[in-house]
Amino acid sequence: MRNLSEGMVAATVFSAVVVLAAVFSVVAVLPY
Repeated sequence: MRNLSEGMVAATVFSAVVVLAAVFSVVAVLPY
C-alpha cells in the first residue's frame, strides 16, 4: 500500500511538472 501511495504522489508531481513546463513554454513563445 505504501508503495502505491508513493507512486501516486510521484505521478502527480511528475504530471504537475509537465503541465508547468508546457505552460512556461507557451508563455515564453507567446510574446513572439
